[in-house]
Amino acid sequence: IYNGLDTTRFQEIQSDRQALVDELFLSNESKIVINVARFCPQKAHDILLDAAERVVANDPSVVFLLVGDGDLKEEMKKKANKLGLTNNVYFLGLRKDVPRLLKSGNCFVLPSRWEGLPGVVLEAVAANLPVVATDLPGVCEIAKHTGLIKTVKTEDAEELSKAILRTLSSEKPAVRKVFPAEFGLERCAEKLFDVYQNQLRN
Repeated sequence: IYNGLDTTRFQEIQSDRQALVDELFLSNESKIVINVARFCPQKAHDILLDAAERVVANDPSVVFLLVGDGDLKEEMKKKANKLGLTNNVYFLGLRKDVPRLLKSGNCFVLPSRWEGLPGVVLEAVAANLPVVATDLPGVCEIAKHTGLIKTVKTEDAEELSKAILRTLSSEKPAVRKVFPAEFGLERCAEKLFDVYQNQLRN
């Protein structure tokens, strides 16, 4: 039984890209890559920044928005500065408008070393945002039901950067307009209800 996602928030919110561009003083030509995660070893921000260095070297118009907080945040800021990414990587901290951010982006990236079923990938899918993520079992499980996800090996900044660049260069990335029912909140609630019903009958 999956952890279901309530997609209502994503249906109600429209893309507000221009407002986001203005808020962060970005160029209108910027290509926005988004990551939402705690700053901890599991989430592999170090690999993401190594990939970002390669991506920006190929396309300086790409910006990375890193949403979240955690013990490694300051260390990752220092790493971004050391890699010369000050103008291309934005540390946004905790945000209450993640659906709006996702709807305004060009690509979502999840470089995690391990995950269960990553809810943030489901959120990106609900926002019709192309996803580049490591080939973890939970990610592959979601990928079976949507054409939005490209998977790469863990710990591979080079492969991650290439997948991001391919996704951003696609003029019309594959987008699934209907959220997979398997991960909908109602379907998951029904399955959980059936478990309780079966136990009561037994």
